[in-house]
Amino acid sequence: MTKKDYEALANALRNVPSIKAWDTWGECVKAVALVCQWDNPRFDYQRFLKACGVSQQELRDEHVLHGYNE
Repeated sequence: MTKKDYEALANALRNVPSIKAWDTWGECVKAVALVCQWDNPRFDYQRFLKACGVSQQELRDEHVLHGYNE
């Protein structure tokens, strides 16, 4: 996949109506991000989440949840 493909996916996920409850929408975003990361080792997981519209607070929660360093 190309950067253009990743951007299209992020745009589609950002514009999904009415399921922005983190437990459902966030899990979908993370699942797509993991597939993209598998496809391309240089894929930037956090950048993709931001492009999908994941808030800074949700990113911080994601760091805490998975033990990432900020």
